[in-house]
Amino acid sequence: MISRAPLSLAVLAAAGLLAPRQSLAQRVDVTGLGIVAGPRSTVLNQGVREVIGGVWIGAAVEVKVDRFLITASGLRGTLDPIENTPFQSDAGEEGVRVGFTPRSGFSVEASYTARVFSSAVGYQRWNMLGVGASMSVPLGDSALSAHARASYLPVATASGRSSSSVAIAAEVGVSAAPRRTPMLIRLTYRFERFDFPGEPAEFDRITLEVGYRVKR
Repeated sequence: MISRAPLSLAVLAAAGLLAPRQSLAQRVDVTGLGIVAGPRSTVLNQGVREVIGGVWIGAAVEVKVDRFLITASGLRGTLDPIENTPFQSDAGEEGVRVGFTPRSGFSVEASYTARVFSSAVGYQRWNMLGVGASMSVPLGDSALSAHARASYLPVATASGRSSSSVAIAAEVGVSAAPRRTPMLIRLTYRFERFDFPGEPAEFDRITLEVGYRVKR
């Protein structure tokens, strides 16, 4: 089972940001999202490329206070064998990301993700800390936008493996926020690369998020 620590940290951070301040008028946006994702995990195990993939279902909450954006998310599902492995895996992840926007369209971010895989051959937990930046631009209409995100993962560990010497992640996506409605639709693709000694690994997924926004 994935630790609840990331969600707890997000709640505490959000509570701190949402604490009332008499002298400042803060604008708060809260968005709840339902998520459907298609993840794929690729590892090199003793020179053999093993691939599993499937469908994850989950949810996320985004809290935006002034220039800060806190996102907490959770996903879970089953990954089926695709290449060179007979084993099905129950898998999922939880994560929290905190972003700060010093200027419009550009943010610096820090994140933590816990990801687990459980199959007939055992249990493996991944822990990842990331730092990075993201940029967003309108697509000719204020209701449509595109974003790109890049992260360096200085801490990337997986039980039963040595720590990754280099770990990076990249993401691109498009969002639609129709006018006069509180709906948000987002489609993203994420890719991660881990250079474990002698056993490199990759993880990628395409994700569809549909959300409802509340402004205060």
